[in-house]
Formats: sequence, C-alpha cells, structure tokens
Amino acid sequence: MPKEIPADLLRLRDGSILLSYGSRLRGALGVHARISRDDGLTWDAPRVLFKTGAHVSSSGAGGVDGGYPSSIQLEDGSILTAYYCSRLPWHQRYHMGVVFWQD
Repeated sequence: MPKEIPADLLRLRDGSILLSYGSRLRGALGVHARISRDDGLTWDAPRVLFKTGAHVSSSGAGGVDGGYPSSIQLEDGSILTAYYCSRLPWHQRYHMGVVFWQD
C-alpha cells in the first residue's frame, strides 16, 4: 500500500511469512506487522508494534519519521523488530528502538 514502506520479510520457523513495515498513513504512524500462513496469498490484519504518532509533545509535534524495520525470530520463538524514529517527546533526534513480541 502507498505510505506503508519499506518492507522487511522473514520466513518464520513454522513456515509462515512475517512482513514488517513502516506506516506513514495519517492516524496510523508507526511500525506494523502482518503474517501470511499461505506463502503470501493472504495476510492477517496489521499488528501495531509501535505508534510513532501516538506520542505528542506539548508543542503538538509527534514522531513523524520512522520505520525501516528489520525482524528476527529468537530461539524461544519470540520476535524482535528493530526500527528507527525521530522527534519523540523524550528524544528529539533520530534513535533506534526495538520491540519484542509473540505471534
């Protein structure tokens, strides 16, 4: 979809495909993920891993730039997704963040 870029694809141990991507859609800024269990023919609903637009400072400025996620599956089956973001209330410059999550 437009403004949902760039993508990172990962084949999980169970054979499904994980798609993680940055969303730059108004009202949905952040890092999202979807999983396909049929080799990419269909995809589950987006999971929001991190909302950059949800963090708004007193000046009204929220994180407006972020994404470029990269995911790996850990030994215990959990997933680690790394991303970058800028201009959050607690860090106004660019930074790297990580999210640990389960499918």
